[in-house]
Amino acid sequence: MSAQPATQQMSPPDGRMSDTSNSDSKHWESAPTNLFGQLTQLQLTMNQSFGQVNQNITGVNQNIAQINQNITRVNQTITTANANTALHTTQLIQITQQITQNSTDITQMKRDISGILANTTLITQLCSQIVKGVTRYDANTQARIINSHAKSPTDRLRPLRNTENVACERFPSTIAELYALDDETVITLLQQLNLAIGGNASMKRDRLHEHIGILAF
Repeated sequence: MSAQPATQQMSPPDGRMSDTSNSDSKHWESAPTNLFGQLTQLQLTMNQSFGQVNQNITGVNQNIAQINQNITRVNQTITTANANTALHTTQLIQITQQITQNSTDITQMKRDISGILANTTLITQLCSQIVKGVTRYDANTQARIINSHAKSPTDRLRPLRNTENVACERFPSTIAELYALDDETVITLLQQLNLAIGGNASMKRDRLHEHIGILAF
C-alpha cells in the first residue's frame, strides 16, 4: 500500500498572501467595465467623426450640385449668346442685303432722275422753241399786216424775224429798197426766213415779196 502525500495548505507569512489575492481579484473584476467604457467612448467618437464626415460629404455634394447648376446656367448663357449671335448675324446679313438693295434703288432713282432732268431739259428747250416760234409768228404776222399797207416806194417796211427770232439782216426798209435788192441779198433773206431758194430770180423775188406781205402793184 503506497503512501499518499498529505496535502497541506501553507499560509503566507504575515498574511501577505491573502491581501494580494484580494487586490488582484478586485482589479480583474473592474477591468471589463473600464474596457467597455473605452469601447463605448471610442464608438461615440467614431460615430461623431462619421457624422462630421457625412456632413462634409453632404456639403461637398451640395457644392457640386451648385457648381453643376452654375455650369448649366453658363451653358444656357452660352447657348443664348450663340443664338443671339446667330440672330444678329442673320439680321446683319439682312441689313447688308437691304443696304445693297437700297443702293441699287438709289442708283436706279438717280438714273430715273437723270432721265427726268434730260427730258425736262428737252421739254424746256421745246417750250423755249415754241415760245420763240409763237413770238416770231406773231411778230411776223404783224409785220406782214403793216407791210401789206405799203403803197408808195417811200412807205417804210417792218422787217420780219428769222428762225432765231431776230430781225433779218439786210432787210429793206422801204418798197424802193425792196425792188432794188440784188439776187444775192434776195437769196440771203429767203434763207433767213427758211424759204426755198430754187427757181429763177423773178420767182425768188415774188416768193420774198409774198412772204413779207407785199402785194403786187
